[in-house]
Amino acid sequence: MKTGQRRTRHRLKGLLIGLALSAPASSALAEGFDLQQFNPMPDQQRNFFSTSSAEVAPHMSWQGFALFNYAHAPLVLRDAEGRRVEAIVGSQSTLNLLGSIGFADIFEIGLDVPLVVNPVGGDQALAGIAPSDASVGIGDLRLVPKVSLFNTRGEAGTSGVALAALADVFLPVGQSSAMQGGDLRGHFRLAFDAIVGPDLHLGANLGYLVRPAAQLMNLEVNDAMTWSLAAEIPVSERVRLTGELFGKATFAAEALGREEFPTEFLLGGKYKSGSLYMQAGGGAGLVSGYGTPDFRLFMGIGLALDQPVAIVEEPISEPIVVAPKPEPEPEPEPEPKPKPEPEPKPEPAPVVLVVPEPEPEPKVAEIDTTKRQIVITDRVHFQTNSDVIEPQSYRVLNQVARIIEQNPHLRVRVEGYTDSRGGADLNLELSKRRALSVKRYLTAQGISERRLDSEGLGQGNPIATNHSEPGRAANRRVEFHILEP
Repeated sequence: MKTGQRRTRHRLKGLLIGLALSAPASSALAEGFDLQQFNPMPDQQRNFFSTSSAEVAPHMSWQGFALFNYAHAPLVLRDAEGRRVEAIVGSQSTLNLLGSIGFADIFEIGLDVPLVVNPVGGDQALAGIAPSDASVGIGDLRLVPKVSLFNTRGEAGTSGVALAALADVFLPVGQSSAMQGGDLRGHFRLAFDAIVGPDLHLGANLGYLVRPAAQLMNLEVNDAMTWSLAAEIPVSERVRLTGELFGKATFAAEALGREEFPTEFLLGGKYKSGSLYMQAGGGAGLVSGYGTPDFRLFMGIGLALDQPVAIVEEPISEPIVVAPKPEPEPEPEPEPKPKPEPEPKPEPAPVVLVVPEPEPEPKVAEIDTTKRQIVITDRVHFQTNSDVIEPQSYRVLNQVARIIEQNPHLRVRVEGYTDSRGGADLNLELSKRRALSVKRYLTAQGISERRLDSEGLGQGNPIATNHSEPGRAANRRVEFHILEP
């Protein structure tokens, strides 16, 4: 039997249902497509891997991330019985340069610039795949607009559910004949997520991929329904464990089989320290399909800059009114001749008005020498998901400032704490920003910055249970610790 006849009995991994069509290589070359099926979210800090959460970045906060992923055997040839014959693409490597920025706390826009290494290994000529002129090419650019639809959570990381809508818009820049790109296409998704209890973060996406039909040998590429499920849980203060399951269903294919429902599983860890965050992981294809590899490995590093800390302005004092200069008095008239005065009558006793003294301002802050703290009897309140101090807390902070001013030997550290709901790293960042905001308020009241320090400790050192709302409210606090002189 001739080689060409043998090839017509083979099928591509996951998509050849019967005997292969005898489409010539030139036809395959003309109808190339993007082989990459793993499209990471531009904001890897607030999302899972490729699954989107419903959270959007705060106003003007931005992120940048570089993610490298390696896919082994994403496209193979199988015979009519499903046995692997040969790899068409032995491996594919992609470096995704990701970035995003938030606007108005309800919208964000992301960008993905993929750098695709030429497919390595396999018999690419068998399917008519033409190598790119360069060893590394730019794949299709991806714009990812995302808008928040509703959110029942208060502060970031607290329990509740949320929903967002987003789209992946692929701009045809990559070389399709080298499997680095395709035509203009759009992937429209709804993203649902929920934070359950103090730590567990769950996510689900449902979408529809709209794309022009393409064919490679007897592999049909067309519109598809997409889905993904994800879960994330912190394992330490800075590390989170993330799992993800995603796939698609091509119902427009002429024949349906398990090949039209490719599925892939990923598992990895995320580490965040300040503005720096890193991640690494891997996974495997569970149900075969084009672009679904035997296994996948990935790792990345990035920076995140949250919205700038709001500088609390000093409360506006009453304006000083300058009295106008008095007009010059007119010349006095000549005094008339005095008349004899009558006998003076005795003056009545003066009426004494007794004005009660104002009640002293309630004391809401005082020094506790045993605890070595300035103890406050009221909480410092902040705006939701923010480090901006609520005006109702100015009174307690003014009394703290007065105590520090009246005791010039004191040095004080402002400590911020949160409850245990949400991710530990997000809570740590929020507590740092809030402690710094209180420090800046005290500085605005005239306290020297050299006498103040600030530190955020996140959900550490709880003073009450985190299993009740009163306990969580007590744990969301600001403390003022007196330092050694």
